[in-house]
Amino acid sequence: MQAAPFNNRSQCWLSLDEPERAAADATAVLRLDSHNVKALFRRGKARCLLHAYAEAIQDYEWVLKLDPGNVAAKQEMKAVRQALVASGAGKTPLATRQAPSSSLAATEVPKRRLIIEEVEEESDSEGETPAPQAARANLIEEIATDRTATLFVGDSTSGTDGEVTLGDLSAKRAALEQERSTVAANVAELTASSVEMEATVSASQQRLNAKQQELDRAGAIMRKAQDALQLEEQAPPARAAEAAHDETATATATNMTATSAGKLPDPGEDDFVVIQREEAAFSAAATLSPDTSQLLLPPASPFEFMREVKARMRDATGLAMLIQSVPPAALRRLFSNQLEADHLTAVACAVARSLSPPTALRYLQALTTVDRFDMAVMFLPAKELAAVVTLIKELAADDACDKGVLQSVLAKFS
Repeated sequence: MQAAPFNNRSQCWLSLDEPERAAADATAVLRLDSHNVKALFRRGKARCLLHAYAEAIQDYEWVLKLDPGNVAAKQEMKAVRQALVASGAGKTPLATRQAPSSSLAATEVPKRRLIIEEVEEESDSEGETPAPQAARANLIEEIATDRTATLFVGDSTSGTDGEVTLGDLSAKRAALEQERSTVAANVAELTASSVEMEATVSASQQRLNAKQQELDRAGAIMRKAQDALQLEEQAPPARAAEAAHDETATATATNMTATSAGKLPDPGEDDFVVIQREEAAFSAAATLSPDTSQLLLPPASPFEFMREVKARMRDATGLAMLIQSVPPAALRRLFSNQLEADHLTAVACAVARSLSPPTALRYLQALTTVDRFDMAVMFLPAKELAAVVTLIKELAADDACDKGVLQSVLAKFS
């Protein structure tokens, strides 16, 4: 059971001018906690309202024993004493005072009898009379010199009262000191164990890191071995590709020479047949790039081609290598109807800057045959169009470029 609800309700009864109920609730609180200052103070006020001045004085005296600096209790004590004198109830000797009626009774022990006389009350600097100060000082001296003095305490857990002597308190204090020493020793032991465990974990982590490094080195060696095996497996196909290139190099060179001289395929031939023939020649003549030592594989579809073009818009060299990986006549099929102004600018500049002039002229001539070329040129900004035309004109410095083809390309871009 908790004392707080009864304590709060006691104050409520006082506010409602119900002193009997207020005193009952305060007494219930004191059964649970005999040193509850608020309950003693509220029961004193309730008893004062019930004109039980002697009992009210007892409650206020206990309040002042527990809380000597309680100004409100001092003021109420003064008022109750004045009311007691006015009622003619006589003087109340200290020997007749008892502990609060909250079951604070203890075994009878011999005590001195002190007589407190009522004198003219004069407020000192603290609002108290000299008589109560002298009585309290005598009582403190009496308790200090009496070896059999008993302290009244309540058992807040069981709701019953008990008594503890000074010897019991000393024994309890010694037991608590011993328990504190035991706890301190346990804490020190746990701290030492924690330090040792941290050292063990650190050593284990270092060993684990060393093992991981060994595994990484072994993995690197294994990857190198696998790469060497793959190169050995790929060597025969590479040699076969080189042989195929040697066999078709003559036909491919003849075709490209004709194109560089401004001779496009026979107009009577079907475009699809021409494109198939040139793509077959390029596939058979595919070579290893001197820069990357990787086989250049042309995109298989317009979708893949446009995806690669968009990915290399800011890489002129990479875009030129992509364009060079397909035959010039295949540009019309690969661009299809997806050529935009920014694509045209990027491809023309990359080809003119990165490829040899005759090769660049062949691809620029093929670029003019792509669908939507005229539309893309129409939407080119004047500044970008001028830059492209300047790069094309610079190709004329190479004597290997056909001037007629160059003029036709410039006409397309104008």
